[in-house]
Amino acid sequence: MKTDKYLFQITIPSVQKLVEASRKTADLWAGSFLISYILKNTLKDLAGKYSSTKFIIPHEDLIKKDIENSFTADITNIVIFTIDIQDKNQIKDVIGCIQNSFKKHLIKVLLGNNNQKNKGISEVYEKLEEKNYLTENIKNLAEFQIENSLNLIIGATKLTNYSESRKELSKYIATLKGFKFKELDKIESFELISKENNLFPDNKNYKDYMQITNEIKPALIRGAYKCSICGERFILGATEKDFTGKEFWEFLNKKYSILIEENERLCGFCLGKRFLKDTLNKTDNIPSTSDISMKFVKEIVKKNYQEEILNILDLGKDLYEDNQNITSAIKNKDISKLDGEWLMPITWENYIKQEQDENKKNILKEIKKRLEEFYKDKDFKPIYHYAVLLMDGDNMGKKISKLETEEKQKELSKYLSEFTKKVKGIVEKNHKGFLVYAGGDDVLALLPVQSALDCANEIQKEFNQDLNKKIKDKYFPNEKDLDYHFTMSAGLILAHHRLPLNYVLSEVRNAESKAKKDGKNQIHIKYIKHSYSFAETSLKWDQIETFNNLVEKAEKIPATLATQYYELVSSFDDKSYDKNLVMELATYLMKKKNLKDEIKQLLIDLTDYETTIKDFSYRIKMAKFIKSNTVKEVSHATA
Repeated sequence: MKTDKYLFQITIPSVQKLVEASRKTADLWAGSFLISYILKNTLKDLAGKYSSTKFIIPHEDLIKKDIENSFTADITNIVIFTIDIQDKNQIKDVIGCIQNSFKKHLIKVLLGNNNQKNKGISEVYEKLEEKNYLTENIKNLAEFQIENSLNLIIGATKLTNYSESRKELSKYIATLKGFKFKELDKIESFELISKENNLFPDNKNYKDYMQITNEIKPALIRGAYKCSICGERFILGATEKDFTGKEFWEFLNKKYSILIEENERLCGFCLGKRFLKDTLNKTDNIPSTSDISMKFVKEIVKKNYQEEILNILDLGKDLYEDNQNITSAIKNKDISKLDGEWLMPITWENYIKQEQDENKKNILKEIKKRLEEFYKDKDFKPIYHYAVLLMDGDNMGKKISKLETEEKQKELSKYLSEFTKKVKGIVEKNHKGFLVYAGGDDVLALLPVQSALDCANEIQKEFNQDLNKKIKDKYFPNEKDLDYHFTMSAGLILAHHRLPLNYVLSEVRNAESKAKKDGKNQIHIKYIKHSYSFAETSLKWDQIETFNNLVEKAEKIPATLATQYYELVSSFDDKSYDKNLVMELATYLMKKKNLKDEIKQLLIDLTDYETTIKDFSYRIKMAKFIKSNTVKEVSHATA
């Protein structure tokens, strides 16, 4: 029977929103990995049913990769593939296959099933059922929330000319994105409410309407709390009498105190996400923001002072019997997996404030005091800031469109797949960070402050050199237009470890956008302290080495240089100032502060007076901030 080749595209919109809805790094990892995991399993099901399936984006190597043994999201939320179709009705079958498979895997990992007993989210619902906290209404609400949490947009067109077919398909997908998704037949509250026609009699009096509605459908009036993570869906466990779900969530907090914080209330989707690591039986560690901040401090302590630190923590061994993180470190005499927050004196200050028992409070005070004395004696300090790095290829849509054949786009997809595999080693091995995802030309990672900038620079060099050599030089060797050159832009946020994670993720997205807006092929850096005070600046990639030299010498730059300059120019119009005047002002202040010539030259080479009047001040502040969050090996340390 004659067949025609059809080009398909799957898009999952609003992935950025899903990733940013994170209170913990476990939520961040889960939101990213969930998409990759579900999508890969769906595509494997599709290829198993339709043998003619040929993947273009992502490369088939990533789809074939053993997802069960993977821990990092490595494919994007867009999939391009072809299938041989016998008649147009088969297109509906393909789309149905994708939708059903996606829904099946989503429910399985976020709601659990009978084959996953005593593991992850399945165990959670089992324990709730044992204690009579799990009703049919709660399970139905959770399933409804999970089923409707993610939308798939699927389009198909007959493949004639590949380039034209891609353009046609892209327009169709863009049109679908603008449509409102199907109207749901139920309303969320503390239970699911079916939409029914003519349920309520006509009432001219509002009070009468509310009273009658409250009698017929109390859930519609009384409602429940919204989820602590997404802020969109209603929480599980609420009842007509208890709209906060107090007993339900107190039980979960007591049973799973590491994963469910006191006063947290989650919807079915976010609860499943929170337990995703356990559900999938992943044993890899997901570091907290505190742990990332303290990465280099922990290494020094482990190498030189581990026994001393464990002796300090041992003072409170009777206080935290339920804290497996600390007790395991003491028992195994190994701080490798100890969360860095327990090495921060400020952490113990918070527990001191909460503790009511005077004897216990005194023990906590002693631990805090010993830690402070430890850092003072060893002449280094805890680090309270970490970095979030977001990177993206510049103008990738244009570059892909210039590769006009299916074979060329497959080739690009293959090289992007190879790049993705290299990123994990760069982030985690070379720079001691944690890779959240690397899919195609997108990268999201958590890093210590002192290694973050070098990590970003190494990633963009790999991307630039690799793809320009393999794609640009091969197909467009004589093109000078930057649209043909592979470059990356990045946002880098250096944030206090106690700032809300969703806020920091939003800020890094804004930083990346600024890097793109201000000319691309660069990185926009912003630090945000606990007080929310900040400084920000952009650097071209070829300025990184010069800026690193400034960071090394930052302690020799008086802090007053930046503040005095800032105060003097703050009254200037930021859009129409005399650039020569502010340059002379900066030169005068540098001379007044007796800066060494090499530092003066570094500031002259780095400062961009064209873009913003504050750049001179911000670059000094940024260099000093990074230097203050840098830990060097202690030279006089003894094992």
